[in-house]
Amino acid sequence: MEAAARSTTIPWFQAEMKKLQDLSGPAFNWLSRLDPMQWCRSHFRIHSKCDILLNNICEAFNKSIIDARDKPIITLLERIRYYIMLLMATRREAMEKWAHDVGPRVFAALEKLKKQSA
Repeated sequence: MEAAARSTTIPWFQAEMKKLQDLSGPAFNWLSRLDPMQWCRSHFRIHSKCDILLNNICEAFNKSIIDARDKPIITLLERIRYYIMLLMATRREAMEKWAHDVGPRVFAALEKLKKQSA
């Protein structure tokens, strides 16, 4: 299934689906019922969906190291290491407050799905 999902052309996708059919008929049947536009690269739309060229993670990271970018490489790397360690520590502290093994939003979504299926 992973090979079919990663395929970037329709012929490649069809070849991988044929391999899956030979390997597991039930898996092939289940996957065939799903819309490949939702899970396979070869069927994704190619037009741009957003005019923003960079994502927010990149922007946030660049902002966090802006004062260290003009420093020597060792100093820059040390400040990045310190920033990431601090980020991980603050997130760990926040996670310790969680009531469940997963985050509150994920838990709420799982509970909603559980209620729908009951």
